[in-house]
Amino acid sequence: MRMSSVAFSSPACAKLSKSLASELQHEKESYEQPAICKQFLADQTWKFDEVEGDVNMSITRQLTGDKTAVVEWQLTSPFNDAGFDGMEGEDGQGEDAMEPAEATDFTVTVENKAGQGLIFYCSTAAGEGHRYVIGNCRAFTSVAEKESASSYNGPEFEDLDDNMQEAFDEYLAEVGLTDAVCDFIDATAVKYE
Repeated sequence: MRMSSVAFSSPACAKLSKSLASELQHEKESYEQPAICKQFLADQTWKFDEVEGDVNMSITRQLTGDKTAVVEWQLTSPFNDAGFDGMEGEDGQGEDAMEPAEATDFTVTVENKAGQGLIFYCSTAAGEGHRYVIGNCRAFTSVAEKESASSYNGPEFEDLDDNMQEAFDEYLAEVGLTDAVCDFIDATAVKYE
């Protein structure tokens, strides 16, 4: 079955195409990178990787020795979807469902050249100081194990011994997971509509 080109050359299609081109041009001309992003990128401690049209983003940092740290996250909706069932919030009012999202999920992977390392599953947290929470921590001994979708993500972080939690926290600080990194993650995760 051949599609007729007539179906795509209607006046409505032409109007839509013109409107989309105009909107894209407007977005390109009026977009200004948030100051928090400019400041973070100017520091050059981390290298920002972003592919146009892709929801995945990451920052990479070379560590001492043969280790690399990679923080990965995705674009998120700028609004909570908890109340979207009937477009109503918890109190039955539609606009309350449109509150800004509070956290961004991300991973921190620290890996050596042999393909061994750790993955921390985290979320940003609001407030000053200690801007993230760790959900799980997983060790891997090969690239295949790291990339396996069915691998165990490790224990719940809060179930670990307090000394172990503190040691992992200090390790992430040493890797470079700071409030500035979390601010950058949150700013870039919702920068696009």
